[in-house]
Amino acid sequence: MEAEKQNRCILELYDAAIRPKRWRHALDLVAECSGGSAGMALVRRPKGWRRDLQLLSSRYLDFSRSAAGFYYGLRYSHLQKPDWNFLSNFEPLRPVWDVESGHSIAELDHRGDYAFLRSEIGVSRRLGTRLNADKVWFDGLSVGFPASNATMSEAPKIKLAPLLPHFAKAIEMSRLFLELRRRHNAVLSALDHVDIPLLVVDAKRSVIVANQKAHHAIEEIPALQIGADGRLTSDDADLLVKLQSHTKEACVLVSDAPSIGKDQINLGPDGDESLLQLAIAPIRDRDHDLDGDEGLALLTIISPKFLPRSDLGLFARQHQLSTAETEVCRLIYEGLNVAQIADRRETTAATAKNQIASVLSKTNTRNRIDLIRTIINTQPPIL
Repeated sequence: MEAEKQNRCILELYDAAIRPKRWRHALDLVAECSGGSAGMALVRRPKGWRRDLQLLSSRYLDFSRSAAGFYYGLRYSHLQKPDWNFLSNFEPLRPVWDVESGHSIAELDHRGDYAFLRSEIGVSRRLGTRLNADKVWFDGLSVGFPASNATMSEAPKIKLAPLLPHFAKAIEMSRLFLELRRRHNAVLSALDHVDIPLLVVDAKRSVIVANQKAHHAIEEIPALQIGADGRLTSDDADLLVKLQSHTKEACVLVSDAPSIGKDQINLGPDGDESLLQLAIAPIRDRDHDLDGDEGLALLTIISPKFLPRSDLGLFARQHQLSTAETEVCRLIYEGLNVAQIADRRETTAATAKNQIASVLSKTNTRNRIDLIRTIINTQPPIL
C-alpha cells in the first residue's frame, strides 16, 4: 500500500511539472506519504525577479485564501524566512526537523507564526529539506505535522526520502515550463520560442512536436535522424539501443516505475567528455491532450554549437567566479577545449586546466557539459 501511494505521488509530481494547477494535489500526496498534514514548496528566485514562488497543499492554500490567512501573511509570514535560510545550509535532499536548527521546542512553539498555524490549521512541527545545490535558485520543501503526529522521529524522514529526487526533478522541469506559460500561455505552442533544441516524443520515439532549433540541430548531427515514419532514430546501432531504452524508461516512469535512471546520452565521438549530449526527462500527459497511451519524454540537445549567446554575469556573481574564471566559463560555454582556451587567453595549457578545474569546483559541476547544463537551467534560453 505504501509503495502504491508513493508511485501515485511520483506520477502527480511529474504531472504538476507541466500543469501548475496540479501542485496542490501533488503536495497533498507528499504530505500524506510522509505522515504530515500540509506541504509547501518554495522556489526562491534570483535577485531581480518579481517575487518568490510558493506552491501550497490544500490545507495551506485554503488557509491562505481565508481572512485568517491574509492576517497571517501580513503579520507572521516573514518569520519563516530564517527557516528557509537554515535549510540552505544543508546538503540537498536531506530532511531535517525544525528543532534541528538549534531552537528548542518551547522557543518555536511560542513564536508567532507557529502559534498561529497551530491554532488555525493544527500544524505544530515542520520537516524541511533543500531540493537543489543551485546557488542562483533555491528550491525547498516543508511538510507540516499536527501535534498528534509530530514525533520528530526518523520515520517521516524515511518515508519522505524516496520522493525527494522526483520532487527536485519536477521543480527543475517546471521552471522552464512556468516561464513559457507566463510568456505564451501554452507550453507546446511556444517551443519555437525556446532557443535550444527541444523535442517531445512518445515511448516509440515518435516525434510529437519539435521546435525549429531541434530540426536544425538534427540536420547538423550525423548520429541523429527523424525517419520517414516520424520517429527519432540513428544509424549507430549502439546509440539507437540507448535511445530506445532511455526514452522508453522516461515514458514508462510516469505510468508505472518509481526510479529515474540515466537521463543523458552522449552523441559525440569523445566519450564522457563529449560536448554533444541528449538529455531526456519524463512528461506526463494526464489529460491526453497529445496522442499516446503512455507518458511522453522531453528531449533536449545540449551542445555549444546550438546554444544562444548568454550573459553569464549573474551566474558568475552567484558562484563567485573571478574575472579570469568568468572568461574561461564563457569559453567553455562556447565549446572551446583546453588547448583552444589556452590559446585564446594566451596562457599555458596547465593554467587553462587549473582555471577550468576551479570553475567546475565553484559551480559544483562534474565536467564541461555538466557546466553547460547548469548554465541553461539557471537562465532558461527563451526568446
